[in-house]
Amino acid sequence: MSTSLLPSPSWSSEAIRFLLPSLGDTEDLERYAPGGLHPVSLGDVYDERYRVVHKLGAGGFSTVWLARDDGEQRWVALKIVVADHSVTFETKNVASQQAALRCGSQEDSKLAVENRRFTIDGPNGRHLCLVLPVLGPSVSQVSCYLSSRITPRLARKAAYQAAQALANLHAQGLCHGGKPNVLHSLARGRALLLT
Repeated sequence: MSTSLLPSPSWSSEAIRFLLPSLGDTEDLERYAPGGLHPVSLGDVYDERYRVVHKLGAGGFSTVWLARDDGEQRWVALKIVVADHSVTFETKNVASQQAALRCGSQEDSKLAVENRRFTIDGPNGRHLCLVLPVLGPSVSQVSCYLSSRITPRLARKAAYQAAQALANLHAQGLCHGGKPNVLHSLARGRALLLT
C-alpha cells in the first residue's frame, strides 16, 4: 500500500496554506487578490513620474514603497491602499489631512501630510495611492539594528516630538487613540482615520 503526499481532491484550496519562513516585514501573498493589494515591482513607474526603487513596508491596509519623483527630482514614499478600502480610506484621509494641516505648517508639523494622491487601476481593482514624505525608520526598527538600546538622549528627543504632535492635535480639539490609528474629535464626538 502506497501513501500519497498530495492532498485529496476533496480538499478546498482554502484548506491548504503555505507557511513561509519569517522574511521580516512581508505581507501575506494571499492578499494579492481582487479587492486586495496591488502588485508592485521594482522599476514600476506610477502617474508617469514615480519610479519604485525599494519596499519600505506593509501594513493591514497598504504597502509603502520608496520611489524617485522624476518630475521634481526628489525621494517620496508611495502608500498604495488595498482596493476594497481605497474609497473609504480616501474619505477618512481627507478629514485627517485637514486636521493635520490645521496643526501648523508642513515644515513645523510633527505629522506627515501627503503631498498629493492619485489612483492606480490594476489587476486587483482601483487603488488609492498617497504620495508622502520619506520618513526614518520606526524606533522599534532602529532598536533592533543597533548593538545596544537607544540612548536616553535620543529617546527623550523622540518622546518630546511625539508629545508636541499630540499637543498640536489636542489644541485642534482632537485626540489620537485606538487601533487602527484614529483621531477623535473632542467637540463633535466623531472619529477620523489618521494615516
